[in-house]
Amino acid sequence: MTFSSVMFFEVIEAIFDLTIKKYIPLHGDDGIWISLRTSIKNCIFFAVTFYRKTYERIAQIVQSRIRLDTQNTPIAR
Repeated sequence: MTFSSVMFFEVIEAIFDLTIKKYIPLHGDDGIWISLRTSIKNCIFFAVTFYRKTYERIAQIVQSRIRLDTQNTPIAR
């Protein structure tokens, strides 16, 4: 299963909107809130990217092993 990049970024934005924006205000005297929001968003982005790449790599390995198994299996007559 692969995600398009547009769908991937929409998922990140949805997660961000549902969680972070509720708890961290948009305004502040020193801009620390904006920096914190950006840092959290980047962490979520990294985590989802890492998961997606790992999932795709595992899927490739499993598919290649299935192909090898089916090629080496004798056909029952």
